[in-house]
Amino acid sequence: MGLVNLEGFVIETMRNTHAIIYFSVLFFAVAVCPVQAAETTAAKTPRLVCEKNIVDFGTKKTTESFKHTFIIYNTGKAVLRVKSLRLSCSGCFEAVIDKREIKPGECAKLETAVDLKESEGKVRKAVILTTNDPKRPIAWFRLTGKAEAVKK
Repeated sequence: MGLVNLEGFVIETMRNTHAIIYFSVLFFAVAVCPVQAAETTAAKTPRLVCEKNIVDFGTKKTTESFKHTFIIYNTGKAVLRVKSLRLSCSGCFEAVIDKREIKPGECAKLETAVDLKESEGKVRKAVILTTNDPKRPIAWFRLTGKAEAVKK
């Protein structure tokens, strides 16, 4: 009879050990794995970086124009997509980007041109990019300066 009780005790102990292992694995899968998955997902995102997003073109005559090229880098781990490109005004200001999709490690050129014919005094123009960068979904690029009327 004592042997049967001992076997029952060993079998019950083994069942408890299996239950502890099972619940430990289950806890690890539920508690730790989603954190690792979130970290992996966050690590595989695009990242928009630009060395300089504000340019002062100084003082120019109203008969002149000004051009500048912004370089946009993707330092992330996924493709950076430019969803939209908007201008603060149209007619006197143009902007064109050479790539709407920028692969990790690559760059794109945002070419801008300001015609100062209709301007006098302080000039402020902006390009607004909407992207899929979760940390910087909207990026502003500004051109500032002064337009002086031509003396006759």
